[in-house]
Amino acid sequence: MAANDVETGIERLDADLQSLFEANTAERRRQIKAAISNLDLSEEEFFSVVPLSILRLTLALRNPDSYKSLLKTVKEEATPRLEKAKEVIEQHFTDILKHPSILHFFSLPSEGEKEGEAEDEAPTALDALNIITKVEHFPGWVGSPPAMRPASRIMFSGIDHQLLLDSTCDWDDMLYLSQTLTSMLICEMENGKSLAENHLIDLPYKDSMMTRLRSLEEDLKKLKQLAKKYGLNTKEHSDGKDEGGEE
Repeated sequence: MAANDVETGIERLDADLQSLFEANTAERRRQIKAAISNLDLSEEEFFSVVPLSILRLTLALRNPDSYKSLLKTVKEEATPRLEKAKEVIEQHFTDILKHPSILHFFSLPSEGEKEGEAEDEAPTALDALNIITKVEHFPGWVGSPPAMRPASRIMFSGIDHQLLLDSTCDWDDMLYLSQTLTSMLICEMENGKSLAENHLIDLPYKDSMMTRLRSLEEDLKKLKQLAKKYGLNTKEHSDGKDEGGEE
């Protein structure tokens, strides 16, 4: 049995993989790429050419966490099939995420949208949205002097006070979260550049974003100054000066 025929043990995933490999011919790739590059196509026109399975697999296989999770979930002998699918996606179809016809898959439901509408069409990765509505922070310390260490509690809550995250973090953990979230935002903005250049995006919260960016710049300067008190070397330039200036 060929690697592309080995079942993963996940029925929907197997169906999507089969659809992808059937579309991986020179003629079908040409048709699909033409549709992806034509930003004027309606959603109906777009998906009449591009299998929805390609969108689902692009979301699942290009996300490092979901891809790693799939590798752990599928049958071991099906791993080459996933790897081959990821290779096909990366080589031919990544630009699907730039087409305006897929944007509603990433949108929150409107007030008039019926619950469960288009349930069968939405990508599995977006079936559930956990929206953060509140972040709480409880600073603390562990240990005894002179070997005390920070141990803060961070809680992320959602709609109706649903607890999304409750974790104890030290300061390195907090910096990791900050760095990771910043990298994610950079990635999101990079992916959306072509949409912005074609005037397909309208951010309703530009003022809020600019205020937060300015606040982040000031907070980073303050953070680097405070870090010196704890023996952290934040110097970035050969002259010994950093963005925070000299104390």
